Amino acid sequence: MVSGSPISGGVAGAPQKPKESKGKKAAGKDRENYLKLVLREVEKNKFYPLIARRMGIEGRVRLKIVIGKGGELLSVSVLSSDSEILKKAAVKTLKKCHFPPPPGGKFETDLTIHYRLN
Repeated sequence: MVSGSPISGGVAGAPQKPKESKGKKAAGKDRENYLKLVLREVEKNKFYPLIARRMGIEGRVRLKIVIGKGGELLSVSVLSSDSEILKKAAVKTLKKCHFPPPPGGKFETDLTIHYRLN
């Protein structure tokens, strides 16, 4: 069984500024809401490889993804991984996802998929 905070993410290249115009606040909120949808979709498709479970392998995989304006996954880059098995599972998970079209076109983000055994 998988436990813990399974997936975390942040919008790449979107530093928070103390004061933003209303238009920028709305765009930031749209991106934040879209990121939540992305993380939910990843969680829905995530799996823990049987071999990793049997070997007691736990860890995390940090990725950078780019989603096109139609919701298609344009690219996946592994930034770091605690295990080759988990890395392959994380990439496979992302390729199975069906993302909705992002607000404002192309969407880039870094995210981390955590794998923990109970």
